[in-house]
Amino acid sequence: MLLLRNFSLLLMSLLLENVTSEDAWWLKVAQRQGPMVCAEELVEGNTRHFSTPWTGGNLCGTETIIRYSCCHGYSRVPGERGCPLVKPLKNIAETAKDIGAAKFIEYAEQSGLLPMLTDRGAYTVFVARDKAFRSLNKEQEKALNSSKKSRSRPPVLLYTIVEGRLPVEELPDSIITLYREGSVAVTRFPSGLTTVNCIPLISTNLEATNGLLHVTETLLLPPGRSSVTDLLARTQSLSTTAAIMAKAQLSNELRDRKPITVFAPVDEAWESVPQTFMEALMEDPSSLKVLLQYHIVEAQWCSAVTASESELKTLEGSFLRMSCNSSGQYVNNARIIHGDDKAGNGFVHHIDSVLIPDKVQTLVEYLSSRSMSYFLKLAEFGGVLPLLQRPDMFTIFVPTDDAFQALPNDTLSDIFNQSSLARSFASFHIIPGRQLTSNLIDGQRLSTIQGSDFPLRFKLHKKRITVETALVTEADLEARNGVLQIIDNVLIPPTRTILDNLQQKNFSIFLSLLNQTDPNLLQLLDNSTATFTVLAPNDIALNDTPPGTLLRLLSDPPLLYQTMARHILPTFVVSSTLEPHLTYSYETVSEEMITVTKENGGFLTVARLAEVITPDLAAKNGVIHEISRLIQF
Repeated sequence: MLLLRNFSLLLMSLLLENVTSEDAWWLKVAQRQGPMVCAEELVEGNTRHFSTPWTGGNLCGTETIIRYSCCHGYSRVPGERGCPLVKPLKNIAETAKDIGAAKFIEYAEQSGLLPMLTDRGAYTVFVARDKAFRSLNKEQEKALNSSKKSRSRPPVLLYTIVEGRLPVEELPDSIITLYREGSVAVTRFPSGLTTVNCIPLISTNLEATNGLLHVTETLLLPPGRSSVTDLLARTQSLSTTAAIMAKAQLSNELRDRKPITVFAPVDEAWESVPQTFMEALMEDPSSLKVLLQYHIVEAQWCSAVTASESELKTLEGSFLRMSCNSSGQYVNNARIIHGDDKAGNGFVHHIDSVLIPDKVQTLVEYLSSRSMSYFLKLAEFGGVLPLLQRPDMFTIFVPTDDAFQALPNDTLSDIFNQSSLARSFASFHIIPGRQLTSNLIDGQRLSTIQGSDFPLRFKLHKKRITVETALVTEADLEARNGVLQIIDNVLIPPTRTILDNLQQKNFSIFLSLLNQTDPNLLQLLDNSTATFTVLAPNDIALNDTPPGTLLRLLSDPPLLYQTMARHILPTFVVSSTLEPHLTYSYETVSEEMITVTKENGGFLTVARLAEVITPDLAAKNGVIHEISRLIQF
């Protein structure tokens, strides 16, 4: 007895040796209770349980608990810690009955397999407990019963039997069983859970005299050689999905790919899709294919092992959001009403609604789905909305509703009460064609639908992209007839040049100084085809200049030119392009370098001397930043 106890303690220490303290707290608790005590995770309120805790204490919103008991094959000794008593080993059939898998052995006996499980071996057997047989569907029952009576086909339970002893740690990714038709896919998850064909192993490494047993949560049955395409075609409730797959010419592709997972809408789900939307898709084969590819994942996903939120990348290129709670499991907002149907090359899950990717929506539909109500209202009032519903391609730079609400009240009132102004504003946000940010270059100009007289100007710096004075906050949202670029400011069509704006405001001293330079910088700003950024001190700032400073400049023409040239940059610089806590270096029109810093609070300083009072006054040939003082070194 002492020898057995020492061996048990040694085995437990070996089990714990390679497990880190972070993920083995439950093993440490078990170890403190004595030798050969094992942990088991139970889901409160239902009958699911796992010999290896893996959910992190919560399975789809339901708490789990850890229960400790003797490891399989061990029992307690009165007055001693843990479970030091080693039970005699039994054969596979007897062991299966002891753990509640009598039904499995009954079917095995009826199939002529009992001698294998009692006297032969060694085998590894994936057994299911009796309650798993009560959850079989009609097709599974038929396959199980027909194979018992067939002389031409092997019993399907051979699919659960593998030659040799294979502990769960040594299971290969693909197992060839005694059934010989089709392999068993083994998946190990980072959480510690292992599945076979998407079925969780709820207890593992149960020793018998002639092999090992692993307990599956449901009965492991062969999927056959049929593909996902074949499975869709023969499933009555998925007939519409199968027909649309064929129309989109995806059926053959799904036969060849593996592994894949298909989230297949049931027939009723297709009936709830608006008829006009479906008619448009049926006339657009490429968009129809995109829609279906959004339902397909080139990987194996098991509903039975979902514990919390995750993401899956689709063949369409974007991601599906997987989640679960006490009411069920979901892909995006569609509920999985039946999961884990196994085919030869993947899995099919039945869902209750059609998943609509952004790429198959029109621009207007996409705007509606994103609740961009202000821009939609502006486009409709300005008469631009019908243009965006046509099949022609457009790129829209869409301000958020918050951006519209940040406009001055009188501006907001004007654009929603004057249709011509609404059309001008809406049109200034739209360019013809499909324009992705990956194709933009710094300083590029692109004509809007208003024409070449109203281009949009782009500034690229590192990972930030601005259009006019707005920052692109979400890029390249593709729709069926174009692209959306979400921006943080409303773009106001500039109607004046830099000079016009300076003359309209309190910059008369600054203008006078520019006009007295040689070469004349004021005439430079009169060039409407060039682009400038002007750092303009207002009259108040220049009047506060130390006495004699302006007179000294006027008496020294080279110094005047050098000083005033520091206030003009031959490029388009807006505050949104700049990142906080960084300093940017720019060349002036005199080829001198000057810095602009975005400070902690988001405000700008120039040359660490002048603060930008009012940024981003857009003009037809550039932008003005009103600053607090003259830039002098």
